[in-house]
Amino acid sequence: MRTCILVFLHELRKVLSDRKLLGSIFLMPFVIVFISSFLSSGEAEKNSNQQSYHIYALNNVLSQQKIDDGIEIVPVCYRNFDELVSNVELHPEDVIIEITDTNTTIYFNSTNTVSKNLSLVCKQMMVDSILADFAESNMVNVSSRISISNVNEKSDTGNSLAAILVPYMLVLLLFQSTSEYSVDTIAGEKERGVFSKLFLAPVSPAPVISGKLLSSTVCGMLSTVVYILVVVGSARITGQDAFGLYEANITPLMIGLLVICALLLSCFFASLSVLCSLFAKTVKEAQSMKLPVYGATMVLALAAMLRIGTVSHIHYFIPIYNICIVMQDVLSSAVELTKILITVLSLSVCTAMVVMVTVMSFKKEEVRC
Repeated sequence: MRTCILVFLHELRKVLSDRKLLGSIFLMPFVIVFISSFLSSGEAEKNSNQQSYHIYALNNVLSQQKIDDGIEIVPVCYRNFDELVSNVELHPEDVIIEITDTNTTIYFNSTNTVSKNLSLVCKQMMVDSILADFAESNMVNVSSRISISNVNEKSDTGNSLAAILVPYMLVLLLFQSTSEYSVDTIAGEKERGVFSKLFLAPVSPAPVISGKLLSSTVCGMLSTVVYILVVVGSARITGQDAFGLYEANITPLMIGLLVICALLLSCFFASLSVLCSLFAKTVKEAQSMKLPVYGATMVLALAAMLRIGTVSHIHYFIPIYNICIVMQDVLSSAVELTKILITVLSLSVCTAMVVMVTVMSFKKEEVRC
């Protein structure tokens, strides 16, 4: 334990004395936020110039068509309102139509004037459609079959954007910030000619590797916290919330669960990066070795962000992907204890296996130089 703490403190002192590593931890978040804000503002301007309003028709009950200039009916395969808002980023002006055998429900946003007016257009359109279908019948009150529901009373969609983007952003940021430091822990020492001295010291590999993993995890988490604070602060100052964090309704319980997810991810990424650093001769080579891991991480995070509908319990055994969907569940207030336990257990086992391989390989001849 004492050796682990000494290695941990030594690695932290190395970070504080390295301007490049300090810049990647504290300055890079500002650069990323600036780029994200620039891109989001450009996308917002593009959307504002487009002036296109959507009417989503659940269960593909209506065909895609334009009913007026800038108003378009979009058929979707989702079965109900809740499933739609969990998978589609809605705009304040959008309206949703849900048609059943006996009734039609129109969901609108009462805080948006366009949405309110559009809901009235939808109601009249549905009335005309029903009258046309039942022209020969003696229906007296067609309007009773059509109800208009305020979306603000139906469900809190404030976290929908955050649930989609935040897990993807956290995964990539944690990997980048953790691995940026981890690849230097051993490969950097090989370049500086000090790694061979570890083999002369009367210590076992386990506490040395543990100290390096702990320092990498702390640096990765610290950089992530700085990034999140910058994102929230930027959204509050500029009014451009690129990831939906500032407007999201996040409770202390959600924060605690997200921190646990971030810690698990940071430990897993640190173990993979230290393993790459162990078998590399230079930092540049270690960075090249981590590229396939980064590619797999992006694919899994993107797959989780674009998932449609529900997932089975087996998906919570897939590393990285499971953490992403758990964070989505947390932000959507749909988390289940069983799924969290499966995720924690599976990712902890994967991390332990990587660490075990690293410790077993530490004193092999091919990693000494």
